[in-house]
Amino acid sequence: VVFNEMKGVYSQPDSVMYRDAQLTLFPDNTYGVDSGGDPERIPDLRFEDFMEFHQTLYHPSNARIWFSGDDPVQERLRLMDEYLSQFEKRAID
Repeated sequence: VVFNEMKGVYSQPDSVMYRDAQLTLFPDNTYGVDSGGDPERIPDLRFEDFMEFHQTLYHPSNARIWFSGDDPVQERLRLMDEYLSQFEKRAID
């Protein structure tokens, strides 16, 4: 499904121009990468690669958490600790 969607997106000249601008402006961070993937590379993705990527990067050790609002700070921190204490800290490159 994603493959066909991304092929459709990049069949439009303005989308190609936007992708090239993002890659040029942000070559070394996530703003330069299309979250849907490059349709030329999607067929090369193996399930094992996807799982390794997810297990490495989708972890609370790689998260930044911001709060907003007027709820009690101590309760907010308690809830976050309750959730995050289930995970072991990982070194993320």
